Amino acid sequence: MGPGLMGSGGTEWVTGVFRSNGERIYFTGTSKRNPNITYSGGPRVNEWMMMGGKHTMGMMQEMHAKDIRWSVLQSEFDAEKFRLAVVEGQDPDGTQLNPEMPRWSMSYDDLADVIAFLKTLP
Repeated sequence: MGPGLMGSGGTEWVTGVFRSNGERIYFTGTSKRNPNITYSGGPRVNEWMMMGGKHTMGMMQEMHAKDIRWSVLQSEFDAEKFRLAVVEGQDPDGTQLNPEMPRWSMSYDDLADVIAFLKTLP
């Protein structure tokens, strides 16, 4: 097991591994407020959710995930537009995002924590 991991029959992050609740949500999909943040849709590989970047889907299809560092997003997104994208799958221009983008069921407080974490990324 790597540092910060423990548990049998699965992986569990121990308390204190993450510097913030936003970082915890980003890496694990769990919150100190809600240990099981649910989502619908999105690509899955071997039952693991895929993170940002370029992904090959099947034999031919590629998906390009957006750079989600806040320094990049802030030109298009504010907190409400970010919420609409993450929760409703709505692009800032009002169109629907690709169904490959998961829709997360998150509270305003958890979303604020994620934004605060994204702002710390270089």
